[in-house]
Amino acid sequence: MHHPDAHKIEEKMQVVSADGYPIGIVDGIEDGRIKMTRESGGGVHRFLPVETVNHVRGGVVMLKMSSEEVQSRIETDGPAATASRASSGPVAAEAGMLGGQRRES
Repeated sequence: MHHPDAHKIEEKMQVVSADGYPIGIVDGIEDGRIKMTRESGGGVHRFLPVETVNHVRGGVVMLKMSSEEVQSRIETDGPAATASRASSGPVAAEAGMLGGQRRES
């Protein structure tokens, strides 16, 4: 499936869940999936379908799914690696938007 923002996704962009947790760093697009770097995936490439993207803004790929939902959709190229919540908690996207809604402090 094609996403209207797919052409905006570039290497080194941060991938962030709808609830604000960092998921990984873009390595590229492969077969309609976002490929994330091995470094951001515990030594394995991880993949998410492009249709899981909500929008791309401010150098950040925002997903439609929460970090928990990402766990069930993520694929790997090797031994199981899962997206985990960062110990620092949700990240604030440069665009100031999370899941299409402005996040209020």
